[in-house]
Amino acid sequence: MAYVATKRINFPAVYRTMRAERKAALEDVGKFVQAKAAQYPPREGVSGRTGTLGRSIAVGPVKQPGASYSWIEVGTNKHYARWVEYGTGIYHESAIGVPDPHDRIRPKNAKALAWRSTGQQMGPGGRRIASGVRYRRGKAQAEPKRDVYMNFAGSVRGIKPWHFMERAFTAPETDAYFRARVEQMLSNMASRMAEANR
Repeated sequence: MAYVATKRINFPAVYRTMRAERKAALEDVGKFVQAKAAQYPPREGVSGRTGTLGRSIAVGPVKQPGASYSWIEVGTNKHYARWVEYGTGIYHESAIGVPDPHDRIRPKNAKALAWRSTGQQMGPGGRRIASGVRYRRGKAQAEPKRDVYMNFAGSVRGIKPWHFMERAFTAPETDAYFRARVEQMLSNMASRMAEANR
């Protein structure tokens, strides 16, 4: 009678390894997209922008409902994020990137729209309400970049879309990082499964 050697595969260990590696890879990709998206929202050089939207971008937990697929969500809870992503007024686009222009933005319950801006008057209806000041060597000096204006208009065109989340997900750097991370994940899975089935 011939001698037959058999080797049992520890399927529960293999499954746990696959899920753990997939989860780690998705978390890494999510953090990469989060950092990339935080670079895109307008901050400096655009009047009234503080960078709050970029700081609010967060990575959600990895969802693994089945053995064959997983996903992770990256986004923000700021209510105005969709306006920055898709634009407003005549520049508005649908969620799939198709132009979907609306009318100009007009006031609903007042005669005019009103908003504050810093550093520049926006249109002919603006009035300076506070002067910017800086102190140098103990003396106050005018700082026009810090002037605050109150702006009024009967209607406005809106803002152009920034597509900050779309850019973060579709950037060539994101694609390259994703491919490299998948290769690393497969390599890690192979080595961990080999160890588990020794």
